[in-house]
Amino acid sequence: MSVRHQFGVSKSSAPTRGFTMMELLITISIVAILTALAFPSYREFTIRMAVSDATNGLVHALNLARTEAVKRGRIVFVEPVSANWSNGWIVRCEACAPAADPSDPLIDEEIFRLEKSNDYAVTALEASLQFTRAGTLAGNASSFRICRPASSVNAAENRLVEVRISGVISSRRRGPADPAVNAPPACS
Repeated sequence: MSVRHQFGVSKSSAPTRGFTMMELLITISIVAILTALAFPSYREFTIRMAVSDATNGLVHALNLARTEAVKRGRIVFVEPVSANWSNGWIVRCEACAPAADPSDPLIDEEIFRLEKSNDYAVTALEASLQFTRAGTLAGNASSFRICRPASSVNAAENRLVEVRISGVISSRRRGPADPAVNAPPACS
């Protein structure tokens, strides 16, 4: 019995499976066009997320320093790494050595680093901040500006973090037209 009689269909008239070359080329073209359209939006999304992460990290460090200063009854510092806020920041406690109070653990000298610190910048009014035992700033109010990479300058998307003398910390979007009072250097 031949193949033709066994299945009732000849081999030459069986339907073909798969895609034609033309269908594959059209599908690949559509995917390429959609990818090209989506890439700028994705790039903007990743930049915004990096600026937001840096802002949240800085606000976290400032809140940690303020809380630890009140909890420990000692001055707590927030300082830049290598004298440059763009390299990250450290939270450390003054006189929090174990010898001072063995039951009082040290604050880990946490270093918050920006991803791609070469591309993003943080400018500040102060070289470092000190929170007192009352949770207030020792000195003047201060502010920080978290800047986008120079290749995607959009001043309206930069972030401004402000620390009032009372120790209250706030953040918001802010462009280059900050008031002259208590504004950190503009992004370059």
